[in-house]
Amino acid sequence: MISNWDRYMVLISAVLVMSILPAATAEDRSYDPLAISATAKLDTLDLTVKDTDRVREIPLRVYLPTATDPAAVILFSHGLGGSRENNPYLGSHWSARGYVVVFLQHAGSDETVWKDL
Repeated sequence: MISNWDRYMVLISAVLVMSILPAATAEDRSYDPLAISATAKLDTLDLTVKDTDRVREIPLRVYLPTATDPAAVILFSHGLGGSRENNPYLGSHWSARGYVVVFLQHAGSDETVWKDL
């Protein structure tokens, strides 16, 4: 059987937790995980790579970080009907944090898939 003291302690604990939650959520609202520093200079490079084996061109968009040191590469593949122009906020976010980001456009599954519909 639960005593009145145990019920009282559970109630006090619940009130304390509930009083802390608004302060934590107010702090979270001021944080923007995708914010990019105003001083960050982000470069993009659009280019096309030729696939001679399959006789086709592969459009790329490369987001370059400001640092010239060697960097890890993120290869981003759009979904069906997308293109290298989609999701620029991801390319900017990752490159601002030091990654080289390559957006690859897939021929046949890019935005041309919707043209005949």
